[in-house]
Amino acid sequence: MKRVLCLGFIVFLFTGLLPAQNHDSRYVDGELYFKVKSTFTDSLTVNSPVMLPLVLLYHMDSCYRPFMGLNNDSLDRTYRIRFTDTAKTERCMDTLQTFPIVDYVEKVPLYTTNFVPNDVNVN
Repeated sequence: MKRVLCLGFIVFLFTGLLPAQNHDSRYVDGELYFKVKSTFTDSLTVNSPVMLPLVLLYHMDSCYRPFMGLNNDSLDRTYRIRFTDTAKTERCMDTLQTFPIVDYVEKVPLYTTNFVPNDVNVN
């Protein structure tokens, strides 16, 4: 009986220490889009001095322009970042929004397919 109680206590202890997940099924965890203002002409990377707070606080591991080269000024100024501390997504958005070069910040939407074929399987 003591073993069962001890085992139950250990399981309770470890499940209480697990980090909470803030998973939202509509968005990609740990990824954000942000657009820089038109007055900002430099290019940003993970090693850019302005991005170092995000690297340190949220464990950001990539920063790139996913829409570069589409001949659209607004899309050319849009960046996508990825970070591993996904529980702090809202805080990361707030931090980015305080940067004077940032125009807006948004979560990366998760695209899914809901197509169900209506053809009949004929054998």
